[in-house]
Formats: sequence, C-alpha cells, structure tokens
Amino acid sequence: FLVFHFPVFNKEARVTMASQVSIFLGEDYLITLHQGDLKTLTKFFRDCATNEKTREVSMSHSAGYLIYLILDRLVTYCFPILNKVGNNIETIEDKVFSDDAREAVRELSMLRRDVLSYRRMIRPQTEVFEWLEKSELPILKEDQEIYFGDLADHNRKILDTLDEYKEVIEGLNDTNNTLSSFRINQVMRLLTVISVILLPLSLVAGILGMNVYPMPLESPSAIIATLVIMFGLIAGMLTFFRMKRWI
Repeated sequence: FLVFHFPVFNKEARVTMASQVSIFLGEDYLITLHQGDLKTLTKFFRDCATNEKTREVSMSHSAGYLIYLILDRLVTYCFPILNKVGNNIETIEDKVFSDDAREAVRELSMLRRDVLSYRRMIRPQTEVFEWLEKSELPILKEDQEIYFGDLADHNRKILDTLDEYKEVIEGLNDTNNTLSSFRINQVMRLLTVISVILLPLSLVAGILGMNVYPMPLESPSAIIATLVIMFGLIAGMLTFFRMKRWI
C-alpha cells in the first residue's frame, strides 16, 4: 500500500493543492484511489479503457510495470504546474518595479504560499521513489523497463527548481521592501520640506495678524512687501534644499 501526493492548481484559491493518490499493489492487481481532479490519471485509465493498443502496452506486463507508468505520468504532470509557477514569478517581478506596491505584496504572499505548499508535498516522495528502486520485492524487479530511479531524479529536479523559486521570491520580497521604504522616505522628505517652508511663513503671518494697535499692515505697500518677503523665503529655502540635494 503506497500513498503519494501530487499537485493540483486551485484557480479560485490561486494555490497549488495536494491531491492524494492511494495505490494498492499486488502480484496481479493494482487499485488506485485519488482525491481531486488528477486529469492525467483519469486520462490514462480512460485511454486504457477505450484504446486497445494503449491497454495492451500498459497492461501486458506486471503490476509493477503498471505502477511505474502511472507514477511516471503523474511526475511528468508536475512540470507544467512548475512552469506556471515560474511564469507567475516573472509576472510579479514586473509588478515589483511598478508603482502598484500593494498588489505586488499580495501577489508575492500568494506565490510564496504556493511554492511552500508545492515543496511540502513533493519533498517526502523522493525517499519513496528511492525505496521503490532499492526494493527487493519480486513484483518490482521482474520487468527491466522499470526505472524508479528516474522518477526519483525527476522529483529531485522539481524540488531543486522549487528551492530556486523560493530564493527568487525571497529576493523579490526584499527588493519590494527596499523599494517601498524608498518610496516612503521620498514622501516623508517631501512632507518635511513642505512643513519647513510653511513654518516661517506661519510665523510671519501670525505676528502680522495679531490684533494689536497700531496694526503692522495698514497700507497696501506693506502687504505687498510682506508677500515679497514670504515668496523670498520660499525661494531661498528651495534653493538651499536644492543645493543640499534634499529635493
């Protein structure tokens, strides 16, 4: 009795889910039970039922050879889903360097969850394939065409690719955090410059606007002079900030 887990992409949750495949193996029989929609497994048995040539090629050997064919198809089915994850990473990479930082954070979080879920279901199966390769069960040794070692190699390749994807996602996440911090600093710098410019203007306006006698501004020329002073302060501070490369 063997239990495997293979990926099925859930479009609604946008995450790779595990579909369990249980296999009962005997000398002259093989029974499979699976959860979810494993299209490649369903298609294999449908082809065996409707196509005589496929049925003869697949079932004219031992049950050990049949389980190898099934597992080979299921492992091969993992690669298109793996490519889909890689394409999603490339798409998110473009979003990270765009102005939509919030969307990039959400996409990165979902993709990280997807990769971790994928790794969690693939990692234990390498040991199972290696055990099948080294097994001394006669049912698994009577056909020379059974290469469980190839399945173990393919599984390790998938796992290595997922590890690379995980590192890329972590790098993109760090880059996104750096860019977000830079954008926040730019906004804070702009707000600080505006506050510093308004501070002396508020001071001048507060002094000249005090309700005391005699009023500081009793003639139109005094008002114009005050406005000129204010605009001069603004121009002077902007020039100073530009020289310091603060703006």
